[in-house]
Parts: sequence; C-alpha cells; structure tokens
Amino acid sequence: NAQPVEKLNHIRLLSDNRILEIDGVNIGDTAFYTCTATNEAGQLERNFNLEVLVPPTISRDSIQTNLAAIHNQTVKLYCPATGIPEPSIMWMKEQVPYLDFPYPRHRLLDDSQTLEISSVNLNDVGNYSCRAMNPAGQDDLDYTLQIFVPPAISKPSSDK
Repeated sequence: NAQPVEKLNHIRLLSDNRILEIDGVNIGDTAFYTCTATNEAGQLERNFNLEVLVPPTISRDSIQTNLAAIHNQTVKLYCPATGIPEPSIMWMKEQVPYLDFPYPRHRLLDDSQTLEISSVNLNDVGNYSCRAMNPAGQDDLDYTLQIFVPPAISKPSSDK
C-alpha cells in the first residue's frame, strides 16, 4: 500500500531482501505489496495482492437451537455468519438442502441468514441446519423444531 514493510515479529525479509515471509498471517496483513529491484541498469517492480481469507463463523450468542412453536405460528431460524469473503448460506432440513426458493410458507431473509417458516404444522417438525461457506471453510449450526397442536374437542356426530 505504498508504505515500506514494517519490521514486525511476524514479517521477515529473507535471502538478502528477496523473500517476504509473513508468519501467522492475519486480516491486518491484507494489502498490496510491491517488490522493487534496483541496479545500475534500472528498476523493476512487481505487485502482489494479499487477501487474507477468514473461514465462516456462525455466532451462537443468544441463539436458541431447540425450538418449539404452536401450530400456525411463524418461526424464524437464524444463521448470523461472518467471514472473508462473506459466506454464502445454505439451509437444510434432515440434511436435505433447500434449493430453488421460493418454497410455500418458507422465506429467506437477511441475505439468507434467516429462514422464516410461516403457518407451521406437524410436517415442519424435525432437524434443520444452516451451513455458512466460503473458500476458507465452513461452519454449521443445527436446530430442532417441535410443533405443539392446541387441543380440540369435536362435536359428536348425530346418528339418526
């Protein structure tokens, strides 16, 4: 980034300044690096772009993974993922991916970080997962959803 490389514990110049080595690379090392070679005949530069990738992490803070809902309610499952580059999110039920949205009663919100299921019923009971993926890796979060159906009293049939 047009600044000389700072002498830090994790950055070293080796082989008479011909090799730049970065140990334990971190996000702060993301930059454009330029190698400049100079002698009596002239100068030559070569540019390098270092992009540090960070594997996805799904925040589990304040996330409840064992969910229960009453029949016909709306349920939201959250997958707050971060990473560099920004991870893509895939939702699954019983390990089968939800592909080709829209689905009836299912919506993706917040750049796919929220799965909303409206008018839940007994067919929605099961295990759900979200998977956050980018070139640096992936992270998964599993949910269990139960549905409670309110009691109903039916009228007796009148036999005549």
